[in-house]
Amino acid sequence: MAALVIAAIWTKVAPKYRAKAEVWVRAVIPYLVFQMEDNGIIPSYDSYVNTQVSIMRSLTVLQRVLDQKDVQKTQWYKSTKQPIKERLLGKPPVPPIERLRDTLVIRPRYGTEIMDVSLIDTNANDAKTIVNAVLNQYIKYANEVSSAAKDEIYRKITGEYQKLEKEIQGREQICAKLKKELGTGDPESLISILRVRLEDEKAKLKDLQAKIEILQWESTQANNADSNDVPETSA
Repeated sequence: MAALVIAAIWTKVAPKYRAKAEVWVRAVIPYLVFQMEDNGIIPSYDSYVNTQVSIMRSLTVLQRVLDQKDVQKTQWYKSTKQPIKERLLGKPPVPPIERLRDTLVIRPRYGTEIMDVSLIDTNANDAKTIVNAVLNQYIKYANEVSSAAKDEIYRKITGEYQKLEKEIQGREQICAKLKKELGTGDPESLISILRVRLEDEKAKLKDLQAKIEILQWESTQANNADSNDVPETSA
């Protein structure tokens, strides 16, 4: 009797298969040229991983999965089975994208950079096809976002380069004008020469000031001598 009951149950209960996959999410975002606030070591890795889980379960990624021909050929995609209660209530079949979000399980593995992805279905090949499609579309979408970020960084760097190039050209023009006015292409040498000349002129000026002081002293002495030699007159 037990064997008959088990056989009867086995014929009515379809076996289910679990397709599992692992995704490594790096803790470091590479940078294009230089490190910025949005690259390098991720300060809050747990939040970052949870964001990646949301992206993998997003409508954008899942719709791309359902648009793949190999997924559309699966019995899982074609299935319109509903619980008896829902059929009796006249509810329409659940759309594939909602069924995919309900059956797809994505969990970050604690203490690692790994995300576990799994899906259970009565057909092993269908489960494997869908999980592979989810991973492929997620990686493709992540690369697109990364490329867009790199393009934005490149655009900013190009704009900054052009700005600096114009600034350098403007300063070069000013330098060329000043060199022309100075009459030399080596302003430092000119400054050195002028400093030497200035020191020479200072020495000459000092010498002249000393000579002037001597002459003034001699003039004073001569005036005093003249005043002492004047003869006295009687009234």
